[in-house]
Amino acid sequence: MLLLTFDTTTSRGSVVLTRNEEVLGEINVDSAETHSARLLPSIDFLLSHLHLTLEEMEGYGVVVGPGSFTGVRIGMATAMGLAQALHKRVAAITSLEAAAYKMAGHDGLVASVLDASRRQVYAALFRVRGSEMEQVGADRLLAPEELAQELPPSSLFLVGDGAEQYASLFSRESWIVIHTDPFAGRTAALLALRRFREGQTHPPGEVRAHYVRPSDAETATKGGKGPKV
Repeated sequence: MLLLTFDTTTSRGSVVLTRNEEVLGEINVDSAETHSARLLPSIDFLLSHLHLTLEEMEGYGVVVGPGSFTGVRIGMATAMGLAQALHKRVAAITSLEAAAYKMAGHDGLVASVLDASRRQVYAALFRVRGSEMEQVGADRLLAPEELAQELPPSSLFLVGDGAEQYASLFSRESWIVIHTDPFAGRTAALLALRRFREGQTHPPGEVRAHYVRPSDAETATKGGKGPKV
């Protein structure tokens, strides 16, 4: 099964081409250049050097957020456009899932913690057992100090750039902040493969962004009230 998966939710962009669990090609770039300028050339570079075409892909995987509103929209528009044109399906993966799945192969509770700027983090809990992962509770947006108070006191792995940025808040003896590869493409690709194998994919018109944080326009419309956490 050939899949093309990409993540454009932060400045750290990834494009990964896989055949089943094997990574055939991967581009990871962290730069100020916009994803609108680099995503399609990255896709074209991988395909041309691997002598493959978009038509040969079984489908596409895309990270749908949370993250940059603009980045999420670019990634989704690209995935949906390709899938629509080529009559393919799309696997949607959240950035919190992709970060947590870096702990695949371990057993235990994992807190995925991503920097949301404005001294806030996106966070979610997952239970990992080998290659299996189950989310425990909803994705949230909150202050890192609040998260540190709410996390269970039991044994816990913390992953993601938010966990690393606020590591001093997560210094309990039973908690371990894991330093991982900051790029989400590989784990997103593995999760996309699982979604295709399990029939958990979408036609292009049904893929939805997962922002967690409301846009500034939405917040202003609601009288400046922030999201409930």
